[in-house]
Amino acid sequence: MRKIVAVIISFVLFVGLFIAPGTEGYASEVDYIPVYRLYNTITGNHLYTTDENERYVLYTSQGWGYEGVAWYSPTTGTGVYRLYNRVLHNHLYTTDLNEINTLTKLPDWSVDNGGQPLFYSGGSTPIYRLYNSELNGMHHLTTDENEYNTLPKYGWSKEGVAFYATKVGVQCLTTYYGNAEQQSMIPNLKVGKAGRWKVTQYGEAGGDRQICYTITNDTQLVIVDGGWEAEETRLRQIIAAYGNHVDAWILTHPDPDHITAFLDIYSDPQGITVDKVYTPEYPSVEVLKTNAPWDDFSALEKFRSLKISGHTYLHRGDEVDVIGLKMQVISAYEDRIDEISDDLMNNGALMFKLKGNSESMMFCGDVGSAAADWNTTNSQIMTDYILGMYSSDELKADYVQMAHHGFQGMMPEFYEAVSPKGAFFDAPLWLLEGVTDGYSSKPKYDLMKGMGCDIYTYYSSPNQIVLR
Repeated sequence: MRKIVAVIISFVLFVGLFIAPGTEGYASEVDYIPVYRLYNTITGNHLYTTDENERYVLYTSQGWGYEGVAWYSPTTGTGVYRLYNRVLHNHLYTTDLNEINTLTKLPDWSVDNGGQPLFYSGGSTPIYRLYNSELNGMHHLTTDENEYNTLPKYGWSKEGVAFYATKVGVQCLTTYYGNAEQQSMIPNLKVGKAGRWKVTQYGEAGGDRQICYTITNDTQLVIVDGGWEAEETRLRQIIAAYGNHVDAWILTHPDPDHITAFLDIYSDPQGITVDKVYTPEYPSVEVLKTNAPWDDFSALEKFRSLKISGHTYLHRGDEVDVIGLKMQVISAYEDRIDEISDDLMNNGALMFKLKGNSESMMFCGDVGSAAADWNTTNSQIMTDYILGMYSSDELKADYVQMAHHGFQGMMPEFYEAVSPKGAFFDAPLWLLEGVTDGYSSKPKYDLMKGMGCDIYTYYSSPNQIVLR
């Protein structure tokens, strides 16, 4: 019965994701923090936490599934406490001090977080609480009024509004660490309305860094980079759904984590056709090797060995129509980058903005340094280079793909100029959480979160937004 009810909850949540994803209403000042939601398949319990380390440990080593940001909590207000029953393995979330005092007098209940509030209640978004006596006294929290009204049909009792949140979070289908099925998942790529485009990010939390995006409407397909060879099967399936045809394939730069899947597919197309292939125009491999002898040029050499039909080099200032989106090239390899940079492959990558009718997204590729130190020369040089050519109005975009997977890349002043409402990190957990010495996307993650951005990571990929 527990598993059946858990499936019902997951299904209602799944439906709710497409009814009210809660990505509207961005605050002008950062006065809230994300409350993460995890799920345990054994107990059927959901756990809510603001602690990123707790989320990381439960997800990567304790078998919990990650379900995104449930809601955003204010940084002050009425305290919400988390209690734990060591016998039932249940958590209870409450603002009621009398309830806390009563339960903690019983031998099996205790207050988590050292007796301090886990987060705070405040705002106008109600968080509903339900109770099920048949499931070891399990409680369930939801922001979804439809879920709240549906679950009583399956043995749950309503307990009313438990507390309030600032806004609903960006939730996702349950994803599990190292799950190969998650990596092969293909979400709905159709938009269903003219003048809109769906941007989808792919990656696996337990895998390696890469860049792989699709941009789609109901009849047309664009791929950005494509990632490692592991993405080949999924990309072939996506392309097959669009009549074995790719309208445009944008390759930001020829590192293996960006174009290996493209090389495998183009070398053995199996009926696939590609209208346009866009790349920066790099110099000879000899020049690149002189500039950065430590880099891997094998993918570039393989690319140049292929006969690419419809191949077009893009340069700074170029504008191209891409399935109705206006593609503006902000930066691409040129002689000036050779003069100022000692990392031509990364800093010569395509940086471009895709503009719809009213919204846009900035793709930064791998522009900037990969080093761990914030004050790296390449990061500052490329930031100054871009900001010296463009005003903030010209760089402004609703969404941004973080440069170089979010570890280094561009400096904070660049992202302040872009001023996005959403940021995409193409980073696995070891990079996002900074668990490997010298490599961490955590500083940029904290930067973008501090700017009030909704954050999209491999925790919840495939991630999707719609450009209007």
